[in-house]
Amino acid sequence: MPKYRILLTGSAGAVGKAISPALIASGHYVRGFDIVKTPNLEDSHVGSVSDMKAIDNAMDSMDTLIHLGAEPNDCDFMTRLLPSNIVGTYNVMDSAKRHKLRRVILASSMQVVSGLWKKNDLPMKIEHGTAPVNHYGVTKIFAEALGQMYSINFGLSVIAVRIGWFTRTPKEAQQMASSEWSQNIFLSHNDACRYFINAVEAENITFIILPATSKCKTRQMFDLEPARQAIGYEPQDTFPEGLPFKIN
Repeated sequence: MPKYRILLTGSAGAVGKAISPALIASGHYVRGFDIVKTPNLEDSHVGSVSDMKAIDNAMDSMDTLIHLGAEPNDCDFMTRLLPSNIVGTYNVMDSAKRHKLRRVILASSMQVVSGLWKKNDLPMKIEHGTAPVNHYGVTKIFAEALGQMYSINFGLSVIAVRIGWFTRTPKEAQQMASSEWSQNIFLSHNDACRYFINAVEAENITFIILPATSKCKTRQMFDLEPARQAIGYEPQDTFPEGLPFKIN
């Protein structure tokens, strides 16, 4: 029997494709959900997070949700961010409540604090607050707040993960190689796997916001101690370690 039955939205995206094999190897059952069929995942639902019926169908028989499905960058609010990042997040949270899930892990972003880089001493702490500089960052603050509300009102266990720069391609990695600042907010593929496994398996969580990066190259940008304490996360990689491809 699997440890937990996980619905992974955004399973065909970069983070989803990276972490699903690791979750399965750890003994969990993973069902994918994305707008396209997920490669190498036997149980794969195709649909949009803006479609509540499709979400409900995918949520059936699951006990854990990792919600990655969203527009990954700033773009038009009304036509793209609103249906995916606002309506979609509401849909998965409400479905998780009605299906009585034991844990929800929401993908937030370091972009919720982009406006604070030069205003606070490093490392950045959760208690420093938020300061988005674009609409995408605003949608991720909405996700964090919605997760907290569902935890308070409905007893859901929710972890909101502020994901660092997860390099999707060799080209992105090459860009990072030329920027010391970027290397300090790097999240490797291997560390992402470790992180999400720990987030799924951690106990005694009501609601918490946690940062997710690998080891900093030169300067600690985010305080990772809350992640160590709450889910036992210990980063292993420093850029460019833990990537599935080589940098040219």
